[in-house]
Amino acid sequence: MRNCILPSLLIALLSGCQTNDALVAKNDDGYRCEQVKSIGSSIPQKRCSTRAERELIKADSKESLRNHQKAGVFTGNTDF
Repeated sequence: MRNCILPSLLIALLSGCQTNDALVAKNDDGYRCEQVKSIGSSIPQKRCSTRAERELIKADSKESLRNHQKAGVFTGNTDF
């Protein structure tokens, strides 16, 4: 009986330590999913995007930052 329990326990422990890249899953098409924690919540949410979507978001973010810097718009603490 003990000879049966020990191997099954060992298999269960080793399979629990196996990584399956749950945080980031990629494929060759540029489709990627990742677990992201939102502000105010400790529960991660799954966010998936394609390479083209990520590049568009990156370009939009850079343009928005550039526009805010040109206009002199500050957010947060402005007590210099």
